[in-house]
Amino acid sequence: IFGRLQYYTNATQEVCAILYGAMASRAATQLADQPGRIPPTVLALIVTGTVFTGVCCFLFGKLGIGKLMLAFPSPVTTGFLGTIGFFLVKQALQITSGVPFKYFYPISLTDFIAPRSLC
Repeated sequence: IFGRLQYYTNATQEVCAILYGAMASRAATQLADQPGRIPPTVLALIVTGTVFTGVCCFLFGKLGIGKLMLAFPSPVTTGFLGTIGFFLVKQALQITSGVPFKYFYPISLTDFIAPRSLC
């Protein structure tokens, strides 16, 4: 709230939801033959990710590592955040349609544009 950084860094809940959704999808794919292990594995991924993120944020704050962000020019941080947005849009389309992507394009365009794929 009182920092000198020139961009907004709060309210990242949707980012976490998309990333956790991608991890859950991957875990469900890997554990398809053992469906009983999917919910505890997804829960463990979410808890581990949350705890690790909290510990890293605490350590970065105590060590003053956030001040290093001021060394990066604004176009660099803007490009980085734009790339994250690009990744999030791709993951959201892949998760909602159920069609795997290669790079930014769906592997099967006919499956992707089918009316059932986004329902």
